[in-house]
Amino acid sequence: MKRLIEKEILEWLNSDRRTALLLSGARQVGKTYIVREVLRQAGIHFIEFNFVEQPELVEAFSKFSDTQSLIDRLRYFARVPLIPHHAVVFFDEVQAFPDLMTRIKFLADEGSFKYILSGSLLGITMRGVRSVPVGYLEELHLYPLNFQEFALANGLNANVLDLVRECAANCQPIDEAIHKKLYRLFRLYLAVGGMPACVTSFLENKNLPVVNRVQTNIRNLYESDFPKYETEDKRVNVIDVYRNIPSQLNKQNNRFVISSLGKGLKLDRVENNFLWLYDAGVAYPCFICQEIRPPLVLSKDKTAFKLFLNDVGLLTSFFPESIKAELIDGLGIRSFNEGSLYENFVDGELVSMGSAPYYYKRENWGEIDFLAETKSGLVALEVKSGSQYETHRSLDKLLQTKNPSLSQAVVLYNGNFKRVDGVQYWPIYACFALNRDVLGKFDKGYFDNYLPSS
Repeated sequence: MKRLIEKEILEWLNSDRRTALLLSGARQVGKTYIVREVLRQAGIHFIEFNFVEQPELVEAFSKFSDTQSLIDRLRYFARVPLIPHHAVVFFDEVQAFPDLMTRIKFLADEGSFKYILSGSLLGITMRGVRSVPVGYLEELHLYPLNFQEFALANGLNANVLDLVRECAANCQPIDEAIHKKLYRLFRLYLAVGGMPACVTSFLENKNLPVVNRVQTNIRNLYESDFPKYETEDKRVNVIDVYRNIPSQLNKQNNRFVISSLGKGLKLDRVENNFLWLYDAGVAYPCFICQEIRPPLVLSKDKTAFKLFLNDVGLLTSFFPESIKAELIDGLGIRSFNEGSLYENFVDGELVSMGSAPYYYKRENWGEIDFLAETKSGLVALEVKSGSQYETHRSLDKLLQTKNPSLSQAVVLYNGNFKRVDGVQYWPIYACFALNRDVLGKFDKGYFDNYLPSS
């Protein structure tokens, strides 16, 4: 299964930098698989240590702090020769041994081997780590498969994706047969999502009920992690927040309303729940900004945000099974509001390309669904799932202001590329074409200190 992150991993492997590589991401996004696959395809000899499957390693490595003793321990537990400068040491599930982060600097600097670290829940387990070696640890974040990766996994030729980028750059219609094929793949992606196990299950079985069971298992796995890290205040737990996301997104005003979790609740009472979901990588916040001017982070309202699931397929799995068939056919009258799925899809696409998406809302103005920062300026995105896609009063008002920071106004909808009165209309699946120009970084700082001071 092709992942776009492979190129970045290979670039690090081929470099002469004395750094370790940390591959982070939520559980079940395929971190272990992609590390193994890249190393095998590159023909690189590697030794793998798993701190969950081999808990004795934690005790063994904890006893030694000097570099040579650690390397001697590596050689002992490897049970096969480790040839200096010709092997990669892969530490998996490092959340079970977070102190390794403080020692990796010395191993990387010693230079005998290259080191790759991988783990889940790192945003949570790393809170207590004494120090992270700045300058010695490069981090890549792996997300669920985005639409490009999903399309390639389903047999789409990569040249078609290049064609979409060309059409997006010029806002010129793509061949209608290609558009219909891509739109069908998009509808399928809404149902299956990008979790590797779900994609593999669909490719092998072509059975959506089976995929739904895999999705439910992943959700259950996520929820089984929640109680391990909850605070003593049990009035609202992480599961309450997580399970409330679909209903919040389905509302016309899909900003997360804290009072929906309990009468009289305020944000400062449940802050750790939101931080947990973000740190675990299972939900992404999209904050409101008060000015349409870069950098958007300077006008971020820390108390108002939408909360999206990390995978649109997991969002769909909350819905009744009958809805999957409606998603696949893409025709007829809908028995549910698809808007939440479309917006969750767009948010996931933006996050996967390293963007920190925001939205804008003002009284007597309306709402701009997403704002993304690019090298050319801000891009305003409106997401339309229905037939009234040419009605976008908020976007029209924004264009009338002739905001110098605005470089592009795009409506993402079900149709083909076209341009009308300064507004570009892109097929919803073409969101990935923004990646050529996108700026911003969806990192920890995006969510830190989002609460008002008490």
